[in-house]
Amino acid sequence: MSLLRRGKKCRCETNANARRPSLSAWYQRPATFVLALIFLFMLSTVLPETSRAASVPAKINFQPGSASVPSGYLADVGAGFNDARGFGWVWQASLTSATHTRLDLSLNARDRNLEADQRLDTLIHMQYPTAGTYVNIPGAWEYALANGTYAVTVAVGDGASGADAESHTINVEGVNAIKGFVPSGSTRHRTVTVTVAVKDGRLTIDAVGGTNTKINYLEIAASTSAPPPAPSSGGAERMGFAAGGGYHALSATELARTLDAYKTAGARWIRFDINWSVVQWNGSTSYNWAPFDRVVDAASVRGLRVLGLLVQTPPWARSTSGDSYQPPADLNNYSRFAKAAVQRYVSKGVRHWEIWNEPNYSTYWAPAPDAARYTAMLKLAYSAIKSADPGAFVVTGGLAPWGAYGEYTSLRVNPLNFLERMYAAGAAGSFDAVGWHPYTVPAGIEYHTWSAWSQMSETNPSALSMMSGRGDGAKQIWATEMGAPTGGPNSISESGQAQHVTDVHAKWQTLSWGGPMFWHSLRDRATNSSSREDNFGLLRTDWSWKPGYNAYRQAAGK
Repeated sequence: MSLLRRGKKCRCETNANARRPSLSAWYQRPATFVLALIFLFMLSTVLPETSRAASVPAKINFQPGSASVPSGYLADVGAGFNDARGFGWVWQASLTSATHTRLDLSLNARDRNLEADQRLDTLIHMQYPTAGTYVNIPGAWEYALANGTYAVTVAVGDGASGADAESHTINVEGVNAIKGFVPSGSTRHRTVTVTVAVKDGRLTIDAVGGTNTKINYLEIAASTSAPPPAPSSGGAERMGFAAGGGYHALSATELARTLDAYKTAGARWIRFDINWSVVQWNGSTSYNWAPFDRVVDAASVRGLRVLGLLVQTPPWARSTSGDSYQPPADLNNYSRFAKAAVQRYVSKGVRHWEIWNEPNYSTYWAPAPDAARYTAMLKLAYSAIKSADPGAFVVTGGLAPWGAYGEYTSLRVNPLNFLERMYAAGAAGSFDAVGWHPYTVPAGIEYHTWSAWSQMSETNPSALSMMSGRGDGAKQIWATEMGAPTGGPNSISESGQAQHVTDVHAKWQTLSWGGPMFWHSLRDRATNSSSREDNFGLLRTDWSWKPGYNAYRQAAGK
């Protein structure tokens, strides 16, 4: 039996047309079959197998040994992890103890003969749903490779409709790539790409949170993109403040006091304007970085990560004599500035960039929002930024809330509609995360069709459904602004603000697709109680704490 088992494994990797021994011949003799299963498992966990050095790029197809192997792919037939070969299966439960116990899932391999694409026609059950002559132990798959950043494409699903419930979930290095996908109708598979960091010498893929997850194939390639920041267990790594546009003009004393208040609050991020109109006020060949160097350096000293917001067109680059919140006449001028900013600050540790602010509002994209033109600028900026720093991370301009899906005017466009128009204009492939401003006040974060919070993931369509439908389901949504005013129209009380801070962060920290959230803002701008914009702060103008500041600290674990 050992020779038969060993020979089968060799054939699955070297002979695509080798036939698999009939399973029925074994389970017609129950006692023999049980002993065979035990022995096969022992083989998979203790004996060496065909040597295959793990390397990248790599393409793996999950299949039975009798199935043909897609061109350019290696076959994984469910064998336990083997150091010589460099990939294979382990018990999912053994990941928590880091024992990585080998597991043979070859009995869970299927070839449906239903799909034209052989990669989707075959699969391995990572979680088998019922007891029987199959392996019911949930498995995880691992691939040995050097530590680094990798782009991993993974496909799940099943061309056949079975009686057992299935909810496909895939996590790659702890990053959720696919969550709760249920095949239906003609949509039988889901394929996504996620960028992850490997730090322990093994790329690990599990199905924790899924039911009867079936994996079809995966591809692994080295990536030059920075993966999204991994949230800590308490979520503080995703907490920041949206500073706005005036920090470069603060005195040294006031800047220090402000950033110290960030640290006291427990924030890990700062989002602030790197204002093109200021940097290049004097012309296309003139650069005044000094005011922004001060902010970047002060943030770095305090361990704050920077999201650089590239906004505002200088006079010489504008289409008209209007204000700075209009796109440049020549979009290439913006991309050249973006590249110069990256070259300036990459050595200072700035790797994250947001392309404009609220382009779906005429206030920030004059004279009227134009998704196609914004997308053209985004694509140019993305290419320019990546040419200067291949590891840079690019976020689309945070979209402002405006009504339900389908609602828009000549001056404001619902963020879902705007995102939809961006995709129609070719935005896919030109960003690493979607920027969103999920303001809801005076309401909370309960479900409403008009709520920008609900529109991220709960409405139909939602931002996530649009992203998933276009191959971006593994990308995050970054809340680059969120807040609640305590004065002016549609405001809430200070105690209400504190509760909002608590509710928002408690929920946000449970969302696997959520990137950092930037609270707007730290401190009130003025004492005018009738002005909404003056009262978003968690601190009053005299630096005294509102209850919301303490709520923020508690959310950050301070």
